[in-house]
Amino acid sequence: MPVYFFDSNALVKRYAQETGTAWVQTLTAQHYVFLARVTEVEVIAAIERRKRIRTLTPADASAAIASFRNQLA
Repeated sequence: MPVYFFDSNALVKRYAQETGTAWVQTLTAQHYVFLARVTEVEVIAAIERRKRIRTLTPADASAAIASFRNQLA
């Protein structure tokens, strides 16, 4: 089975619609995803940054964070 490495900004594509989202969603749906502990903080910070610079609406950012946290559990 192939192994893929996603940094936090790439992993955000799984939760926030942007270029590359479909590709990341396909790969992560078909393979196990292992995360470092710091990934939680980094992904949430990246989503919040996108909200702050208005490339994500507050509602979309909240939904992305909720989905990410739900999958972490």
